[in-house]
Amino acid sequence: MTFASDDARAYTVSVMVSRHTANNTSWWVRRRWMRIIIPSLLAFTSCTEDSLPVALDVEMAQDVDVVSPGTADSLPEADALTSDTSRVNPPPPAPTAPGITLRRLDKRAYNRTVQDLLGTQLRPGDGFPSEFAPGLFSHVAKGQSISPYLVELYGVAADAISDDVLLARPPQPLAWHFEAESLSIPDSFPLPGYGNALHDSTPVVVHFELPEATEVFLSLRAYGQSWKGSAPVIELLVNGVQVSKTKVLSTEPIVLSTSDNLSAGKHTFAIRLINPAYEEELFQSNGRVLFLDWLAVEAPQLLVQPNDPKSTLITCDPETI
Repeated sequence: MTFASDDARAYTVSVMVSRHTANNTSWWVRRRWMRIIIPSLLAFTSCTEDSLPVALDVEMAQDVDVVSPGTADSLPEADALTSDTSRVNPPPPAPTAPGITLRRLDKRAYNRTVQDLLGTQLRPGDGFPSEFAPGLFSHVAKGQSISPYLVELYGVAADAISDDVLLARPPQPLAWHFEAESLSIPDSFPLPGYGNALHDSTPVVVHFELPEATEVFLSLRAYGQSWKGSAPVIELLVNGVQVSKTKVLSTEPIVLSTSDNLSAGKHTFAIRLINPAYEEELFQSNGRVLFLDWLAVEAPQLLVQPNDPKSTLITCDPETI
């Protein structure tokens, strides 16, 4: 706001004061408003773009909001404010793809992983909490979780594994261990978290070689499912010859074993379900089935020096990366 002359400025001040105090007879009221309005008008009319209001009365400053020069000019036009609706109603966020849940190792997979990668025979996963198995599968990502307790057990397992791997080992008996999941078994179906279900008489065969003649112990871990009052019967064979025959009555995993004296050289160890029976469309819940976890061969009289675990450690050289 600017005025052409001092006379116009004074005239405007007097008109505004007289209009406001026309109905007031109190001199104190008129004096009060004059002390507020007159300094304000003088301050505004003396403002330029490069200067600020000066000498405002203290009481006026407490009662009147002062607008800094240039503020009115910098405000957007009313039409621009009403037309810019993006500030009031911002567009909705773009849709995002659904998240993917990472699958952690279950107890059994954890044991197999540390054994395969580090050569340890420890089974730290056996001490982990029981798995929630939606639909009989214990490795479904949505059914898994990591509790603070499980994280603590991971730390305990890491300590035990590192101590075991870096420990200097004495000579160990010569032995072989075969997981059912790692074997190519025809006419069987996998049992998640355990092994394979045998519902056919085709034998499961593994191979091993002895450096010299010795007594060997052959074992397996399995359980059976009876059907029509009859439990599964299996035979254990060495080099194709039956060395043992047994009926698997247990519905919980058990270890079955036998022994034999063998010469130096290559040999085979096999098991076979003698009396399979099932209705094909219902064989997963009905039928005579053997559930196999693993097979093992051990020659306790033949000792071998295990590899030094430290020799398998890979040192990272940053300069070669």
